[in-house]
This record gives sequence, C-alpha cells and structure tokens, in this order.
Amino acid sequence: EALFATAIGLAAAIPAYIAYNAFSIEAGKFAARLESFADDLQAAIARRLGTGPATPPPSSTPREL
Repeated sequence: EALFATAIGLAAAIPAYIAYNAFSIEAGKFAARLESFADDLQAAIARRLGTGPATPPPSSTPREL
C-alpha cells in the first residue's frame, strides 16, 4: 500500500512541479516587460516635460549624528 500511495503522490507532485516552474518563468518574463515599459514611460514623460532622467532616491544608509 505504501508503494502505491508513493506512486500516486509522485503522479500528482511531478506535474504540479512542472506547472509551477512554467508559471514562475512566465511571471518573471511579465515582470521584466512591465519594468521595461515603466522605464520607457518615465523616459518619455521626462522628455515631454523637458527634464533629464530621474535621479535615484538617496540611499537609506543610517547617518551619524
């Protein structure tokens, strides 16, 4: 019985693992496309407003008093 239960568990786990990896890869690609679009949009707005590219925010390192 234990061997049969293990086989059923593997039959469920292996396709789930493959599907999760495929979904994870597609989500990563979508996030990269979205970030690229956001960068392009920011650059277009900056050009339209006549300003240069945005400067990154200052680092959040603690300052000494």
